[in-house]
Amino acid sequence: MFSPFLHWLNKCHGHLNRNHAAPGFSGLIAFLLILWQLQTPRHSVDLGCTASSAPLASSSGHSEHAHERVLGIPKHVFVPGLAMVFNLFIMMGGGIALKFFPLFYHQEYGLSDMAVCWIMAGYWVSTALGSYTAAFLSRIARRPVLVMGTQVIGASLMFLFVLTQPLFWNLTIFEFRPIVQNAHMALNTALTMEYALPQHRGKWASLGSLNRATFAGSAVVGGVLTDEYSFRVAFAVTGCILMCALVIYSPMLLIVRHA
Repeated sequence: MFSPFLHWLNKCHGHLNRNHAAPGFSGLIAFLLILWQLQTPRHSVDLGCTASSAPLASSSGHSEHAHERVLGIPKHVFVPGLAMVFNLFIMMGGGIALKFFPLFYHQEYGLSDMAVCWIMAGYWVSTALGSYTAAFLSRIARRPVLVMGTQVIGASLMFLFVLTQPLFWNLTIFEFRPIVQNAHMALNTALTMEYALPQHRGKWASLGSLNRATFAGSAVVGGVLTDEYSFRVAFAVTGCILMCALVIYSPMLLIVRHA
């Protein structure tokens, strides 16, 4: 069943060999094969979803928070709505920066295209590890506390990334930050599923598509900032947006006390 795929790889390898790029391509293929082996089997437990699986157990009934209110607004609307606005700001800030990380390393440090590809591959692996981090942390503290804590660390690392010049330390911060920064995704999803009415959980989940649209649109702002100023200015703006998201999310510490 894999013969067409292997034939395509051999064809690409031969083409790149004629262009003296075979070593880098072979290394990339080895990396992809390692990731393939590390994928979670279907029959095993998905640790990344552990934090959000519990609230769905009662999806056939009514939310236990259906009659609670905050400033006259039902909690089953206020909590998912606040989490969605928070995610919107996070995606807005991420869109300004993420598209320009490869160009940043290529132009400011003079790294090759293959080196930049490896750097970004490490970034996405770290992003995936953020879900596992959330599953582990959700056992030791309330979700809003964890979201605030990880985002404070993530925003601080973004500003530190902007100020750090040596390539080694800059890369260290770059690869570590997604593990902390992206842990909020699973935590907020679990929080939304717990507080939303069972019949409205699908609607709240579908609103997450707005985050992706914001992510794509904010890249335009990042392009303007990099053209008019510099990459580091655009990344600093991202850090400021992340701090604004923290201020918006802070009431969740008082509203949600047992999740």
